[in-house]
Amino acid sequence: MPMKTVTTPTVHLQLTATDTAISPDANVDPDREDDFKLPKRSSLTCVLICNLLIQISYFIVIPTSSTYAKSLGGTNAISGAIIGVPTACAALCLAPMLRISKNGYGRPLKIGCLAMALGQFLYAIADRTGWLYLILIGRIVSGPGQVYLMFGKRFCTDPRQVGLRRRATLASWLVLTQAAGTMIGPFAGALLYRIGVSSGDSKWWNGYTAPGWLMMGLWLVFFVVVSCVFEDVQTEIVQESPESDTEGHPKRNLLLRFASFWQDELITPIRKLQPRQQAVLACMVWYATIAFFVLGTWEAFIPSYSKDAPGLKLTPFSSGILFALGGLAVFPILVVNLFTVRKTQERHTFLSASLVGIVGLLIQLMTQVTGKVHYSSFYISWVLVALGFNLLTTLTFALLSKQLPKEWNLRSSLIIQTGNYIGRVTGALWGGVNGKVGANTTIGLDLAFAGIAVLSLLPLWTFMKAKTG
Repeated sequence: MPMKTVTTPTVHLQLTATDTAISPDANVDPDREDDFKLPKRSSLTCVLICNLLIQISYFIVIPTSSTYAKSLGGTNAISGAIIGVPTACAALCLAPMLRISKNGYGRPLKIGCLAMALGQFLYAIADRTGWLYLILIGRIVSGPGQVYLMFGKRFCTDPRQVGLRRRATLASWLVLTQAAGTMIGPFAGALLYRIGVSSGDSKWWNGYTAPGWLMMGLWLVFFVVVSCVFEDVQTEIVQESPESDTEGHPKRNLLLRFASFWQDELITPIRKLQPRQQAVLACMVWYATIAFFVLGTWEAFIPSYSKDAPGLKLTPFSSGILFALGGLAVFPILVVNLFTVRKTQERHTFLSASLVGIVGLLIQLMTQVTGKVHYSSFYISWVLVALGFNLLTTLTFALLSKQLPKEWNLRSSLIIQTGNYIGRVTGALWGGVNGKVGANTTIGLDLAFAGIAVLSLLPLWTFMKAKTG
Protein backbone atom coordinates (compact mmCIF):
# COMPACT_ATOMS: atom_id res chain seq x y z
CA MET A 1 0.00 0.00 0.00
CA PRO A 2 2.75 2.51 0.76
CA MET A 3 4.49 1.54 -2.50
CA LYS A 4 1.29 2.18 -4.38
CA THR A 5 1.01 5.58 -2.78
CA VAL A 6 4.54 6.44 -3.90
CA THR A 7 4.25 4.93 -7.39
CA THR A 8 0.91 6.45 -8.36
CA PRO A 9 2.08 10.06 -8.54
CA THR A 10 5.21 8.92 -10.37
CA VAL A 11 3.16 7.09 -13.01
CA HIS A 12 0.82 10.04 -13.24
CA LEU A 13 3.73 12.38 -13.85
CA GLN A 14 5.16 10.08 -16.52
CA LEU A 15 1.81 9.88 -18.30
CA THR A 16 1.47 13.64 -18.20
CA ALA A 17 4.92 14.03 -19.72
CA THR A 18 4.11 11.49 -22.41
CA ASP A 19 0.78 13.11 -23.20
CA THR A 20 2.48 16.45 -23.53
CA ALA A 21 5.09 15.00 -25.82
CA ILE A 22 2.55 13.50 -28.21
CA SER A 23 0.04 16.35 -27.98
CA PRO A 24 -1.04 17.56 -31.43
CA ASP A 25 -0.27 21.13 -30.38
CA ALA A 26 3.35 20.17 -29.88
CA ASN A 27 3.65 19.15 -33.54
CA VAL A 28 2.26 22.46 -34.86
CA ASP A 29 4.93 24.53 -36.52
CA PRO A 30 4.78 27.97 -34.84
CA ASP A 31 6.14 29.57 -38.02
CA ARG A 32 3.23 28.11 -39.98
CA GLU A 33 0.75 29.55 -37.45
CA ASP A 34 2.42 32.95 -37.77
CA ASP A 35 2.11 32.77 -41.56
CA PHE A 36 -1.70 32.94 -41.26
CA LYS A 37 -1.92 35.52 -38.47
CA LEU A 38 -4.49 38.34 -38.84
CA PRO A 39 -5.08 41.63 -36.98
CA LYS A 40 -8.14 42.38 -34.85
CA ARG A 41 -11.23 42.47 -37.03
CA SER A 42 -12.57 45.76 -35.64
CA SER A 43 -9.26 47.53 -36.25
CA LEU A 44 -8.89 46.05 -39.73
CA THR A 45 -12.41 47.20 -40.60
CA CYS A 46 -11.58 50.75 -39.47
CA VAL A 47 -8.45 50.80 -41.62
CA LEU A 48 -10.35 49.56 -44.69
CA ILE A 49 -13.17 52.08 -44.18
CA CYS A 50 -10.60 54.85 -43.74
CA ASN A 51 -8.95 53.84 -47.01
CA LEU A 52 -12.38 53.92 -48.70
CA LEU A 53 -13.24 57.37 -47.33
CA ILE A 54 -9.86 58.77 -48.38
CA GLN A 55 -10.44 57.53 -51.91
CA ILE A 56 -13.97 58.93 -52.00
CA SER A 57 -12.74 62.29 -50.68
CA TYR A 58 -10.04 62.32 -53.34
CA PHE A 59 -12.30 61.38 -56.25
CA ILE A 60 -15.53 63.15 -55.34
CA VAL A 61 -14.18 66.53 -56.50
CA ILE A 62 -12.81 65.30 -59.84
CA PRO A 63 -16.00 65.84 -61.92
CA THR A 64 -16.32 69.45 -60.76
CA SER A 65 -12.77 70.59 -59.86
CA SER A 66 -12.14 72.12 -63.28
CA THR A 67 -15.42 74.07 -63.45
CA TYR A 68 -15.23 74.99 -59.74
CA ALA A 69 -11.77 76.50 -60.28
CA LYS A 70 -12.87 78.33 -63.42
CA SER A 71 -15.94 79.76 -61.66
CA LEU A 72 -13.53 81.46 -59.24
CA GLY A 73 -11.09 82.57 -61.94
CA GLY A 74 -8.81 79.51 -62.15
CA THR A 75 -7.43 77.47 -65.07
CA ASN A 76 -7.05 73.79 -66.01
CA ALA A 77 -3.61 73.80 -64.41
CA ILE A 78 -5.21 74.91 -61.14
CA SER A 79 -7.72 72.07 -61.40
CA GLY A 80 -4.82 69.64 -61.80
CA ALA A 81 -3.20 71.15 -58.71
CA ILE A 82 -6.49 70.76 -56.80
CA ILE A 83 -6.36 67.04 -57.51
CA GLY A 84 -2.67 66.57 -56.77
CA VAL A 85 -1.98 68.98 -53.91
CA PRO A 86 -3.31 66.74 -51.06
CA THR A 87 -0.72 64.14 -52.02
CA ALA A 88 2.08 66.74 -52.05
CA CYS A 89 1.03 67.93 -48.61
CA ALA A 90 0.85 64.32 -47.39
CA ALA A 91 4.50 63.87 -48.37
CA LEU A 92 5.45 66.84 -46.19
CA CYS A 93 3.35 65.53 -43.29
CA LEU A 94 4.88 62.07 -43.42
CA ALA A 95 7.74 62.77 -40.99
CA PRO A 96 5.71 64.36 -38.16
CA MET A 97 2.91 61.79 -38.54
CA LEU A 98 5.42 58.95 -38.19
CA ARG A 99 6.82 60.58 -35.08
CA ILE A 100 3.36 61.03 -33.61
CA SER A 101 2.38 57.45 -34.39
CA LYS A 102 4.88 55.93 -31.91
CA ASN A 103 5.06 52.88 -34.17
CA GLY A 104 1.27 52.44 -33.92
CA TYR A 105 -1.78 53.33 -36.00
CA GLY A 106 -4.42 54.85 -33.69
CA ARG A 107 -3.05 58.39 -33.32
CA PRO A 108 -2.49 59.10 -37.02
CA LEU A 109 -5.93 57.66 -37.78
CA LYS A 110 -7.69 60.10 -35.46
CA ILE A 111 -5.59 63.05 -36.60
CA GLY A 112 -6.28 62.11 -40.21
CA CYS A 113 -10.04 62.06 -39.63
CA LEU A 114 -10.03 65.56 -38.14
CA ALA A 115 -7.71 66.92 -40.83
CA MET A 116 -9.92 65.52 -43.59
CA ALA A 117 -13.05 67.01 -42.00
CA LEU A 118 -11.43 70.47 -41.69
CA GLY A 119 -10.10 70.31 -45.24
CA GLN A 120 -13.53 69.46 -46.62
CA PHE A 121 -15.05 72.36 -44.68
CA LEU A 122 -12.58 74.86 -46.18
CA TYR A 123 -13.17 73.42 -49.65
CA ALA A 124 -16.93 73.88 -49.22
CA ILE A 125 -16.83 77.53 -48.09
CA ALA A 126 -14.49 78.67 -50.91
CA ASP A 127 -17.47 79.52 -53.13
CA ARG A 128 -19.09 81.59 -50.39
CA THR A 129 -15.91 83.61 -49.83
CA GLY A 130 -15.17 83.86 -53.56
CA TRP A 131 -11.50 83.09 -52.93
CA LEU A 132 -10.01 80.56 -55.38
CA TYR A 133 -7.03 79.60 -53.21
CA LEU A 134 -9.25 78.52 -50.34
CA ILE A 135 -9.98 75.44 -52.48
CA LEU A 136 -6.26 74.67 -52.52
CA ILE A 137 -5.90 75.45 -48.82
CA GLY A 138 -8.71 73.03 -48.02
CA ARG A 139 -7.05 70.31 -50.06
CA ILE A 140 -3.69 71.06 -48.40
CA VAL A 141 -5.19 70.80 -44.91
CA SER A 142 -6.52 67.33 -45.78
CA GLY A 143 -2.92 66.19 -46.43
CA PRO A 144 -2.41 64.54 -43.01
CA GLY A 145 -5.43 62.37 -43.76
CA GLN A 146 -3.89 61.25 -47.05
CA VAL A 147 -0.85 60.03 -45.10
CA TYR A 148 -2.96 57.19 -43.74
CA LEU A 149 -2.82 55.50 -47.14
CA MET A 150 0.75 54.58 -46.19
CA PHE A 151 -0.24 53.58 -42.65
CA GLY A 152 -3.01 51.39 -44.08
CA LYS A 153 -0.57 49.50 -46.30
CA ARG A 154 1.84 49.12 -43.43
CA PHE A 155 -0.97 47.95 -41.12
CA CYS A 156 -1.88 45.18 -43.59
CA THR A 157 1.73 43.96 -43.85
CA ASP A 158 2.95 44.55 -40.28
CA PRO A 159 4.80 41.38 -39.12
CA ARG A 160 3.59 42.02 -35.56
CA GLN A 161 0.01 41.19 -36.53
CA VAL A 162 -0.16 39.89 -40.12
CA GLY A 163 1.28 36.56 -41.24
CA LEU A 164 3.36 36.13 -44.37
CA ARG A 165 0.57 34.29 -46.22
CA ARG A 166 -2.08 36.89 -45.43
CA ARG A 167 -0.33 40.07 -46.58
CA ALA A 168 -1.23 39.86 -50.27
CA THR A 169 -4.82 39.02 -49.26
CA LEU A 170 -5.14 42.10 -47.07
CA ALA A 171 -3.42 44.17 -49.76
CA SER A 172 -6.14 42.98 -52.15
CA TRP A 173 -8.77 44.27 -49.72
CA LEU A 174 -7.05 47.65 -49.85
CA VAL A 175 -7.16 47.55 -53.65
CA LEU A 176 -10.86 46.68 -53.43
CA THR A 177 -11.64 49.69 -51.23
CA GLN A 178 -9.55 51.81 -53.57
CA ALA A 179 -11.65 50.66 -56.55
CA ALA A 180 -14.84 51.23 -54.57
CA GLY A 181 -13.71 54.79 -53.87
CA THR A 182 -12.94 55.25 -57.57
CA MET A 183 -16.52 54.19 -58.30
CA ILE A 184 -18.42 55.89 -55.46
CA GLY A 185 -16.48 59.18 -55.38
CA PRO A 186 -17.01 60.39 -58.96
CA PHE A 187 -20.60 59.14 -59.01
CA ALA A 188 -21.41 60.98 -55.78
CA GLY A 189 -19.66 64.10 -57.09
CA ALA A 190 -21.63 64.01 -60.33
CA LEU A 191 -24.91 63.36 -58.52
CA LEU A 192 -24.31 66.13 -56.00
CA TYR A 193 -23.44 68.47 -58.87
CA ARG A 194 -26.77 67.72 -60.53
CA ILE A 195 -28.67 68.14 -57.24
CA GLY A 196 -26.78 71.30 -56.32
CA VAL A 197 -27.37 72.94 -59.70
CA SER A 198 -31.09 72.31 -59.46
CA SER A 199 -31.31 73.66 -55.90
CA GLY A 200 -30.72 77.31 -56.86
CA ASP A 201 -27.93 79.88 -56.69
CA SER A 202 -26.97 79.45 -53.03
CA LYS A 203 -23.28 80.03 -52.30
CA TRP A 204 -23.45 77.67 -49.32
CA TRP A 205 -24.97 74.61 -50.98
CA ASN A 206 -24.52 74.04 -54.71
CA GLY A 207 -22.96 71.56 -57.11
CA TYR A 208 -19.44 72.63 -56.16
CA THR A 209 -19.75 72.84 -52.37
CA ALA A 210 -22.03 69.86 -51.69
CA PRO A 211 -19.19 67.24 -51.85
CA GLY A 212 -17.28 69.14 -49.17
CA TRP A 213 -20.22 69.30 -46.76
CA LEU A 214 -21.06 65.62 -47.26
CA MET A 215 -17.52 64.37 -46.70
CA MET A 216 -17.03 66.63 -43.67
CA GLY A 217 -20.02 65.00 -42.00
CA LEU A 218 -18.86 61.47 -42.86
CA TRP A 219 -15.36 62.09 -41.49
CA LEU A 220 -16.68 63.46 -38.20
CA VAL A 221 -18.95 60.43 -37.75
CA PHE A 222 -16.08 58.09 -38.59
CA PHE A 223 -13.86 59.85 -36.04
CA VAL A 224 -16.39 59.00 -33.32
CA VAL A 225 -16.53 55.37 -34.45
CA VAL A 226 -12.74 55.05 -34.51
CA SER A 227 -12.46 56.53 -31.02
CA CYS A 228 -14.82 53.83 -29.74
CA VAL A 229 -13.75 50.62 -31.51
CA PHE A 230 -10.19 50.90 -32.87
CA GLU A 231 -7.63 48.83 -30.94
CA ASP A 232 -4.02 49.68 -31.72
CA VAL A 233 -1.27 47.13 -32.24
CA GLN A 234 1.08 46.58 -29.31
CA THR A 235 4.00 48.87 -29.95
CA GLU A 236 7.59 47.88 -29.52
CA ILE A 237 9.79 50.53 -27.94
CA VAL A 238 13.22 50.54 -29.54
CA GLN A 239 16.05 52.04 -27.49
CA GLU A 240 19.48 52.95 -28.69
CA SER A 241 22.21 50.71 -27.35
CA PRO A 242 24.16 52.35 -24.49
CA GLU A 243 27.34 50.97 -26.01
CA SER A 244 26.93 52.97 -29.20
CA ASP A 245 29.74 55.51 -29.43
CA THR A 246 28.97 58.75 -31.20
CA GLU A 247 31.44 60.91 -29.30
CA GLY A 248 33.96 62.47 -31.60
CA HIS A 249 31.63 62.00 -34.57
CA PRO A 250 29.50 65.17 -34.73
CA LYS A 251 28.16 64.30 -38.20
CA ARG A 252 27.07 60.88 -36.96
CA ASN A 253 25.36 62.55 -33.97
CA LEU A 254 23.54 65.00 -36.23
CA LEU A 255 22.35 62.23 -38.54
CA LEU A 256 21.05 60.21 -35.59
CA ARG A 257 19.08 63.15 -34.25
CA PHE A 258 17.65 63.87 -37.69
CA ALA A 259 16.69 60.23 -38.22
CA SER A 260 15.10 60.00 -34.78
CA PHE A 261 12.70 62.76 -35.86
CA TRP A 262 11.29 60.31 -38.37
CA GLN A 263 11.11 57.24 -36.18
CA ASP A 264 13.22 55.48 -33.57
CA GLU A 265 13.08 52.34 -35.71
CA LEU A 266 15.04 54.08 -38.45
CA ILE A 267 18.24 54.35 -36.39
CA THR A 268 18.41 50.71 -35.33
CA PRO A 269 21.01 48.46 -36.99
CA ILE A 270 19.72 46.67 -40.08
CA ARG A 271 20.94 43.94 -42.33
CA LYS A 272 22.38 45.09 -45.63
CA LEU A 273 20.27 44.05 -48.58
CA GLN A 274 21.65 41.57 -51.08
CA PRO A 275 22.08 42.79 -54.69
CA ARG A 276 18.98 40.89 -55.85
CA GLN A 277 16.93 42.42 -53.02
CA GLN A 278 18.18 45.88 -53.97
CA ALA A 279 17.17 45.25 -57.58
CA VAL A 280 13.68 44.09 -56.58
CA LEU A 281 13.32 47.14 -54.30
CA ALA A 282 14.27 49.48 -57.17
CA CYS A 283 11.80 47.75 -59.47
CA MET A 284 8.99 48.06 -56.94
CA VAL A 285 9.73 51.75 -56.36
CA TRP A 286 9.44 52.35 -60.11
CA TYR A 287 6.17 50.42 -60.22
CA ALA A 288 4.83 52.35 -57.22
CA THR A 289 5.67 55.62 -58.94
CA ILE A 290 4.37 54.92 -62.44
CA ALA A 291 1.16 53.21 -61.28
CA PHE A 292 0.07 56.36 -59.45
CA PHE A 293 1.50 58.57 -62.18
CA VAL A 294 -0.76 56.96 -64.78
CA LEU A 295 -3.81 56.96 -62.49
CA GLY A 296 -3.13 60.57 -61.49
CA THR A 297 -2.79 61.54 -65.15
CA TRP A 298 -6.17 60.04 -66.02
CA GLU A 299 -7.87 61.54 -62.99
CA ALA A 300 -7.03 65.03 -64.28
CA PHE A 301 -7.10 64.07 -67.97
CA ILE A 302 -10.67 62.75 -68.15
CA PRO A 303 -12.60 65.87 -67.06
CA SER A 304 -10.31 68.37 -68.84
CA TYR A 305 -9.95 66.39 -72.09
CA SER A 306 -13.48 65.03 -72.40
CA LYS A 307 -15.25 68.40 -72.20
CA ASP A 308 -13.65 69.64 -75.46
CA ALA A 309 -12.68 66.46 -77.34
CA PRO A 310 -14.62 65.81 -80.58
CA GLY A 311 -16.94 62.88 -80.11
CA LEU A 312 -17.16 63.36 -76.34
CA LYS A 313 -18.09 66.89 -75.15
CA LEU A 314 -18.85 65.62 -71.63
CA THR A 315 -20.33 67.78 -68.87
CA PRO A 316 -19.05 67.49 -65.27
CA PHE A 317 -21.98 65.19 -64.56
CA SER A 318 -21.20 62.97 -67.57
CA SER A 319 -17.48 62.75 -66.81
CA GLY A 320 -18.28 61.78 -63.22
CA ILE A 321 -20.59 59.03 -64.46
CA LEU A 322 -17.83 57.83 -66.79
CA PHE A 323 -15.46 57.59 -63.84
CA ALA A 324 -18.03 55.71 -61.78
CA LEU A 325 -18.90 53.27 -64.56
CA GLY A 326 -15.21 52.47 -64.92
CA GLY A 327 -14.99 51.67 -61.23
CA LEU A 328 -18.18 49.62 -61.48
CA ALA A 329 -16.69 47.48 -64.26
CA VAL A 330 -13.42 46.95 -62.36
CA PHE A 331 -14.99 46.16 -58.99
CA PRO A 332 -16.25 42.58 -59.70
CA ILE A 333 -12.85 41.62 -61.12
CA LEU A 334 -11.15 42.83 -57.96
CA VAL A 335 -13.61 40.84 -55.86
CA VAL A 336 -12.59 37.70 -57.76
CA ASN A 337 -8.96 38.69 -57.20
CA LEU A 338 -9.53 38.43 -53.42
CA PHE A 339 -9.98 34.68 -53.81
CA THR A 340 -7.36 34.06 -56.50
CA VAL A 341 -4.58 36.09 -54.87
CA ARG A 342 -4.08 33.42 -52.19
CA LYS A 343 -2.86 31.02 -54.88
CA THR A 344 -1.22 33.50 -57.24
CA GLN A 345 2.30 34.83 -56.98
CA GLU A 346 2.69 38.61 -57.06
CA ARG A 347 5.06 38.49 -60.02
CA HIS A 348 2.33 36.96 -62.21
CA THR A 349 -0.11 39.65 -61.10
CA PHE A 350 2.45 42.37 -61.82
CA LEU A 351 3.01 41.18 -65.38
CA SER A 352 -0.65 40.58 -66.24
CA ALA A 353 -1.85 43.84 -64.66
CA SER A 354 0.87 45.80 -66.48
CA LEU A 355 -0.15 44.34 -69.83
CA VAL A 356 -3.83 45.10 -69.18
CA GLY A 357 -3.01 48.73 -68.41
CA ILE A 358 -0.74 49.04 -71.45
CA VAL A 359 -3.51 47.74 -73.72
CA GLY A 360 -5.83 50.44 -72.36
CA LEU A 361 -3.23 53.14 -73.04
CA LEU A 362 -2.62 51.80 -76.56
CA ILE A 363 -6.33 51.88 -77.41
CA GLN A 364 -6.62 55.48 -76.25
CA LEU A 365 -3.49 56.58 -78.13
CA MET A 366 -4.59 54.88 -81.36
CA THR A 367 -8.06 56.43 -81.27
CA GLN A 368 -6.55 59.86 -80.65
CA VAL A 369 -4.05 59.52 -83.51
CA THR A 370 -6.73 58.35 -85.95
CA GLY A 371 -9.24 60.94 -84.74
CA LYS A 372 -11.83 58.28 -83.87
CA VAL A 373 -12.30 58.99 -80.17
CA HIS A 374 -15.84 58.20 -79.01
CA TYR A 375 -17.50 57.38 -75.73
CA SER A 376 -17.22 53.58 -75.93
CA SER A 377 -13.50 53.53 -76.82
CA PHE A 378 -12.75 56.16 -74.18
CA TYR A 379 -14.66 54.14 -71.59
CA ILE A 380 -12.92 50.85 -72.49
CA SER A 381 -9.53 52.54 -72.25
CA TRP A 382 -10.36 53.94 -68.80
CA VAL A 383 -11.60 50.55 -67.55
CA LEU A 384 -8.41 48.78 -68.63
CA VAL A 385 -6.18 51.52 -67.21
CA ALA A 386 -8.08 51.58 -63.91
CA LEU A 387 -8.01 47.79 -63.58
CA GLY A 388 -4.36 47.27 -64.46
CA PHE A 389 -2.80 50.09 -62.49
CA ASN A 390 -5.09 49.79 -59.46
CA LEU A 391 -3.93 46.18 -59.07
CA LEU A 392 -0.33 47.38 -59.08
CA THR A 393 -0.69 50.10 -56.45
CA THR A 394 -0.73 47.95 -53.31
CA LEU A 395 1.08 44.77 -54.34
CA THR A 396 4.43 46.58 -54.41
CA PHE A 397 4.56 46.80 -50.63
CA ALA A 398 3.06 43.33 -50.14
CA LEU A 399 5.84 41.75 -52.21
CA LEU A 400 8.59 43.71 -50.48
CA SER A 401 7.31 42.64 -47.06
CA LYS A 402 8.00 39.06 -48.16
CA GLN A 403 11.31 39.72 -49.89
CA LEU A 404 13.03 42.01 -47.38
CA PRO A 405 13.99 41.44 -43.71
CA LYS A 406 11.44 42.41 -41.05
CA GLU A 407 13.42 45.43 -39.91
CA TRP A 408 12.99 46.88 -43.39
CA ASN A 409 9.19 47.06 -42.98
CA LEU A 410 9.07 50.76 -42.09
CA ARG A 411 11.84 51.73 -44.47
CA SER A 412 10.30 49.98 -47.44
CA SER A 413 6.87 51.47 -46.66
CA LEU A 414 8.43 54.96 -46.61
CA ILE A 415 10.24 54.38 -49.89
CA ILE A 416 7.16 52.98 -51.63
CA GLN A 417 4.89 55.71 -50.28
CA THR A 418 7.32 58.37 -51.45
CA GLY A 419 7.12 56.85 -54.92
CA ASN A 420 3.32 56.90 -54.68
CA TYR A 421 3.33 60.58 -53.71
CA ILE A 422 5.71 61.59 -56.49
CA GLY A 423 3.69 59.64 -59.04
CA ARG A 424 0.29 60.97 -58.00
CA VAL A 425 1.34 64.63 -57.77
CA THR A 426 3.28 64.71 -61.04
CA GLY A 427 0.62 62.61 -62.76
CA ALA A 428 -2.19 64.97 -61.76
CA LEU A 429 -0.19 67.96 -62.95
CA TRP A 430 0.71 66.19 -66.20
CA GLY A 431 -2.92 65.28 -66.89
CA GLY A 432 -4.04 68.83 -66.12
CA VAL A 433 -1.78 70.39 -68.79
CA ASN A 434 -2.83 68.06 -71.61
CA GLY A 435 -4.38 71.02 -73.39
CA LYS A 436 -0.91 72.60 -73.72
CA VAL A 437 1.29 69.57 -74.42
CA GLY A 438 -1.29 67.63 -76.43
CA ALA A 439 -3.33 64.54 -75.61
CA ASN A 440 -1.04 62.27 -77.66
CA THR A 441 2.02 63.40 -75.69
CA THR A 442 0.13 62.92 -72.41
CA ILE A 443 -0.83 59.31 -73.13
CA GLY A 444 2.48 58.59 -74.88
CA LEU A 445 4.48 59.37 -71.74
CA ASP A 446 2.20 57.10 -69.68
CA LEU A 447 2.81 54.33 -72.18
CA ALA A 448 6.58 54.82 -72.13
CA PHE A 449 6.73 54.66 -68.33
CA ALA A 450 4.59 51.50 -68.25
CA GLY A 451 6.80 49.86 -70.89
CA ILE A 452 9.94 50.57 -68.86
CA ALA A 453 8.27 48.97 -65.83
CA VAL A 454 7.58 45.74 -67.72
CA LEU A 455 11.12 45.62 -69.10
CA SER A 456 12.53 46.04 -65.58
CA LEU A 457 10.36 43.15 -64.39
CA LEU A 458 11.65 40.54 -66.82
CA PRO A 459 15.32 40.19 -65.67
CA LEU A 460 14.15 39.97 -62.03
CA TRP A 461 11.52 37.30 -62.69
CA THR A 462 13.23 34.46 -60.82
CA PHE A 463 14.15 36.73 -57.87
CA MET A 464 10.54 37.83 -57.36
CA LYS A 465 9.27 34.38 -56.45
CA ALA A 466 7.61 34.48 -53.00
CA LYS A 467 5.09 32.64 -50.85
CA THR A 468 1.52 33.05 -52.04
CA GLY A 469 -1.30 34.47 -49.95
